[in-house]
Amino acid sequence: MKLASNTKVRLLGTCLAASGACFLISVNTVGRAQAVPGLSSSSNVKEVVKLLKNYSGTNAANIYQIEQDLRRHPNESAEALVNVLDTNDPELKKHASQLLQRLSFNGQDFTLSDSSIKTLIGILKASDDSEVQSSLVQTLGNLGPKSDSIKQAIIDTLKTSPEVSVRRTAVDSLARLAHEERPALHEASTAILVDVLKHDDSAAVRAAAAGAMGSYRDNPAVAVPALSEALNDNYLTVRTRVAQSLGQYGPSAKAAVEKLVGALKSESDSNMRSSCMNALRQIDPENEIVIKELANLLSDPNQMVSQSALMQVYNIGPKGAALVPKLIEILKSGTRYNRASAARALGNMGSAASAAIPALTQASEDADVSLRHAAQQALRQIQPPTSASN
Repeated sequence: MKLASNTKVRLLGTCLAASGACFLISVNTVGRAQAVPGLSSSSNVKEVVKLLKNYSGTNAANIYQIEQDLRRHPNESAEALVNVLDTNDPELKKHASQLLQRLSFNGQDFTLSDSSIKTLIGILKASDDSEVQSSLVQTLGNLGPKSDSIKQAIIDTLKTSPEVSVRRTAVDSLARLAHEERPALHEASTAILVDVLKHDDSAAVRAAAAGAMGSYRDNPAVAVPALSEALNDNYLTVRTRVAQSLGQYGPSAKAAVEKLVGALKSESDSNMRSSCMNALRQIDPENEIVIKELANLLSDPNQMVSQSALMQVYNIGPKGAALVPKLIEILKSGTRYNRASAARALGNMGSAASAAIPALTQASEDADVSLRHAAQQALRQIQPPTSASN
């Protein structure tokens, strides 16, 4: 079907099987045909692009098939979509960028030529549409560190965009590069994220930067002090992400233990307190101060907090042997859920929890089935096989 030069065709609605997201695509034919690079090897993709541009609205059943055909040829389709992005139609540009971003989730099955990457970066820099910018910067992050220009474009977007959503997406894209790029490049990324954490005026972007720093763990001397300072951020969301990232640094973040313990004492939010506990367990589980704080939290009146403390003790294993007396106390008189959790924690300590055998033996005959099973399993873990009772 040949369309008149001023015909505007709208391709309406389909839901992606993978993400559940719906999209609209507007195609504005303004009397010029757009070349589609990279499709000579696939007539199927040629037909898909033709349908995409000339869809008349009368064959709605084909929409889902169009999407699937694009996904079956992700690289060729991506090249075509980059070409489609080079348009003055803002709706077409927006929805084509969103489709390109979704295709880029194919990971290593998705790539773009160097010339298409250059075009995409040019469109990203020229666009003033936050949705287009977010989609394109996320596509770059999904592409990975194929070239230095990708990372630089993400950094430039992070530094210059006035839109919170775009800067947050840029931070997330920078974090994705960390898994693939050379460790030698991490130092510069860490410095950028530290600057964002300290100076960005959006709590959402600062929280994203804190989370991203958990992916760049090669420079603790730079990252840990900045994260520790950010535990004083005015926003709970930021403080929680900071605590989680500090835990990712493990023993390299021992300088943050005092700050984390302080946050554990002063914070009232149970998720934040749980994040602090988990970080302390990852950083220095044998630290006497950490053990003492966990002992106090095992009987915290907030059920979520006490359960989190029990989980951390379970994860510490034999190194938490100093907590055996407290766990025995909970096993005997704690809440139903905490009693079973205490039994599991004791079992995970193995022979280091041998002092709990009498209490566990009694609990193994309890009327509560979950406690009974947990205690029986703990006894099998603590007692040597040759001395285990039937």
